[in-house]
Amino acid sequence: MSYDIYLFKKLKNKNIIESAGIVLESNINSLDNKNFEFQKKSLTRKLKFLDGKLEEFNSDNYLELTLNNTGIQISIHPNQIAITVPYWHTNQEAEKVFKKVFNYLNIIKQETGYSIYDPQNGTEIEISDNQDIKYFLKKYLLVSKNINTVPIQKNYKYNYKGIPIGYIIMIVVITFFLIIGLIGLLIKI
Repeated sequence: MSYDIYLFKKLKNKNIIESAGIVLESNINSLDNKNFEFQKKSLTRKLKFLDGKLEEFNSDNYLELTLNNTGIQISIHPNQIAITVPYWHTNQEAEKVFKKVFNYLNIIKQETGYSIYDPQNGTEIEISDNQDIKYFLKKYLLVSKNINTVPIQKNYKYNYKGIPIGYIIMIVVITFFLIIGLIGLLIKI
């Protein structure tokens, strides 16, 4: 699971949520190949200048920049850019990571003019306001702290040595049919 932030060109006469629903599910507002290549190179150069530890994976239809020690991923597509942050950071570490993310967002917004959308909250992010960093960090930490409280299988009533009974039944049934199939093959031979 990750905290996701999207950047894209907002549609005329649509709010950010309506624009996100259309742009993120289609190729609308896509750059042509020449402009997309230019955008990828320009953003990569500027983002790597800010953070030389970003690792690059380039494909024909997207570019991914990853900061491995934080898990931050920046995916650049012809009509959108996504930044994802895994929920494994806590407190001061998370604050440092979000400051990095907002620095990346600032560069991308300056370069592209795209709107910044937070689907977790259904809101547009204005990165000029430091209050936004604190607000989104608070939302991130709330999920991050609670993500480890999701019950694991061994706490469920119907299990055997931590394995859900449903899985055990499935394995037994599959094994049964495999044995029947093998017996059938042996009889034919």
